Amino acid sequence: ELERLMIFKLLKTTCTQCGLEDKRVVLLITSDDIPTPAHMAVVQDLLVAGSVGHWYSSEDRVQIMNAMRSIILKSGLLFTEDLAWEMFNSNILRNIRVVLTFPAVDGHAFQRCVRLFPAVVSAPSLIIEDHWSQEIMIDTADHYLHENPRFSEDLVHGLSRLLVE
Repeated sequence: ELERLMIFKLLKTTCTQCGLEDKRVVLLITSDDIPTPAHMAVVQDLLVAGSVGHWYSSEDRVQIMNAMRSIILKSGLLFTEDLAWEMFNSNILRNIRVVLTFPAVDGHAFQRCVRLFPAVVSAPSLIIEDHWSQEIMIDTADHYLHENPRFSEDLVHGLSRLLVE
């Protein structure tokens, strides 16, 4: 239950930033992040319904309305709650991208997701990468190994090739 609340809080915070700050975000969610159907139901709310108003308490809604009021008035429009929620949701949908990843070695996780949440896979664009080429794996390893400041450039390239072989 704690993990479900954590992913819910992450999604809610991210949606708030996208809706109020017009911030663009890509969320990478792995199958490990959604270990139960309850976790996937939270993600489905965002992906399928596209509306997250029910995620917010009355207190949260008041804060969002106040923030949206200034945004709407600055744009020269007449403030209404309906317009505020419409703009808030529109900003979220325009700015957020969710990438769900399932490992190829565990096709059962993807199949389970498809069976339990068919709308999740019918709404987005699907890219199924069956096999990664050696070049892609080296580039990916390079990318993540570069994040470690202790690794020299030569060490990064050598480790990347070693990991791929």
